Amino acid sequence: MIMALSRLSLPFSLLVLSLPVIASVGYDDSSKYGFDGIPADSPQANPIYGTKEDIYTPKPEEKVEEKEKPYYGTQKEEKENRLTIGVQGLVLCKSDSGYSPVQGASAKITCKAVDEDGVEKSVSICSEATDERGYFIAPLSNKLSGLEKLKVRECQAYLHSSPLKNCNVPTNVNRGIDGALLSAFRVLKEKKMKLYSVGPFFYTPQPQSTPTGY
Repeated sequence: MIMALSRLSLPFSLLVLSLPVIASVGYDDSSKYGFDGIPADSPQANPIYGTKEDIYTPKPEEKVEEKEKPYYGTQKEEKENRLTIGVQGLVLCKSDSGYSPVQGASAKITCKAVDEDGVEKSVSICSEATDERGYFIAPLSNKLSGLEKLKVRECQAYLHSSPLKNCNVPTNVNRGIDGALLSAFRVLKEKKMKLYSVGPFFYTPQPQSTPTGY
């Protein structure tokens, strides 16, 4: 009986001693491969996922709003919308009996303007003949074709002529001789005109010569 047990214990002892060796061999082989059979030292077995900051996320395209460009109009439209310039006033006769309108008189307006070549010129324009009230008007823009940049503030209005033989001496009242600058104006929308006012201007009769006696 004892002999039989000793015979069985010897193979069992050898089996127990061989288990660590078998386990170590199996572990060494299995450590070379992953769970999917991929070699552990291959790049596929250790993928690099990166951090959240390294991951590229495409941004939606930003729509750039186009700003509306200001419309300045064409040169033709600017000329059509430009206000014309006019000068109006009265011409009266100042006599001993009072004041009376001078019909058929005229005024002269002198302005400085720049032509298309940039040369400054002085231009003089005569008004239309005064009516029965002594009223005159002189549209400047219609008679300044070919000239640009009219210097309105430097325009001056003068007395020009009187048809009355008994009242044709100009006076400097309201600068009728020295030249009245254009200042006050009003806009006539229906005529598209900026209308300046001057005067009134005055003529007087010829001074009567005083006879000298001895």
